[in-house]
Amino acid sequence: MRRSWSSAAALAGLLAALAGCGPTGSREAKERARLETLWSQANPTPVGRYDAGRALYKKRQYAEAAFVFQRFLAMYPRNPLEPAALYYLSSAQYYAGNRAEAMAACRRIMKDYPQTDWAVFARQDLVALKAGPPEDQLREHWWHPWDWFRPNPPTVREFNAAREHFDARDFDKALAGFRSLAERHPDSALAPAAWYYAARCYEYGAQLEKARETFQHVVAKYPHTEWEWLAQDDLRRLKPE
Repeated sequence: MRRSWSSAAALAGLLAALAGCGPTGSREAKERARLETLWSQANPTPVGRYDAGRALYKKRQYAEAAFVFQRFLAMYPRNPLEPAALYYLSSAQYYAGNRAEAMAACRRIMKDYPQTDWAVFARQDLVALKAGPPEDQLREHWWHPWDWFRPNPPTVREFNAAREHFDARDFDKALAGFRSLAERHPDSALAPAAWYYAARCYEYGAQLEKARETFQHVVAKYPHTEWEWLAQDDLRRLKPE
């Protein structure tokens, strides 16, 4: 049986770090109340609270994101989102200046979820963390749909099949799969990811105008998502000279 996550110890460490060398229990109490408010404002479901942590992480509010992920892990043990929450907890802890805690979270992912992509990511980051600066900048790893859904619905199987073509650099087949999914299931949680990867397929196929158009579609259609964030970066990278 996996060891339980000590939310009390984690919370105490986080509050101590956030309080810094300020004098008071009153400051800690205010900080605790602020963090509790962040938690209580999230949609009271596992996915809603996970999304709240990811939103804070995306805004680079790393101490707050770490708090939400720690509370998530304490409240929802063995949830399918647990390995993803652990990974983003480790990354948030690193960026908040808690290197040792980040390394511990990486090791837990590798121990408890050795067969997942999150374990691969954690292993890569653990190597980077051990290397020390300047090589220890953590990689950004994005949502992998197969870690969200249990059991896998047909759209996830379609997405995975297209991803296999993409990873094999068979970009024509990958493009067909991604576009088919996105056009037939525009309201699916996978639609923005499918459009994003379709744009990448166009780019790899040297159809840069099509790639830019598709990235722009992601930005316009799916604002305030990480796919919009990625597409914005790619549009800057592919800006015509």
